[in-house]
Amino acid sequence: EAAAAPVMRRPPREPGTPLLGLGMLGLTLLCALLIAALAIVALVWGLREWPGGPARAVTLSFTTVALAQIFHLGNARSTQHVVSWRRALTNRYAVGAVVLTVALQVLAVVAPPLGRLLGTMPLSARGWMIAVALGAIPALVGQGWKLLRHRQRETGRG
Repeated sequence: EAAAAPVMRRPPREPGTPLLGLGMLGLTLLCALLIAALAIVALVWGLREWPGGPARAVTLSFTTVALAQIFHLGNARSTQHVVSWRRALTNRYAVGAVVLTVALQVLAVVAPPLGRLLGTMPLSARGWMIAVALGAIPALVGQGWKLLRHRQRETGRG
C-alpha cells in the first residue's frame, strides 16, 4: 500500500512503543469476534435451511468466513480512510489478490474434485447471497466506524 502523503512529516515513533497498540489490538479482536459470530450464524442458518445436510451448512459457514476476510481487506488497508471505489482500485496487487481469492473460493465450492478434497458442497444461489451478505458485514461495520471517527474529528468531538 502506498504511504499516506504526510508520512515523512510525522515524528518518529517513540522507542519501546509497541507497533500494535491496545486500540489496534482491540479492533482486531472485535473484527475477529464479529467474523466468528457470522460464521456461527451461517452454520446455524445452513443447518436450518438444509436439514440433514451438514456439509452444505459447513460450506456456507466456510464461504462466509472466506468472503468476510476478503471484504475486510478494505478496512485493513488503512486505519484512517474510508474506502471509495476509486481508492479501492488503486492498488492493483490488492485487486488481483481479491479476484484470485474469490475465484479460488468459488472453485473450492463448485468444482467437484476440489469439493471432494475439501469436503464442500455446491451452494444454491440463495446460499451464495447469504454468504455474500454475511461476509460483507465486517467490511460495512469497519467502514462505518471509520466514517464515524472521521466525522467526530471534523466536528472536534474525537
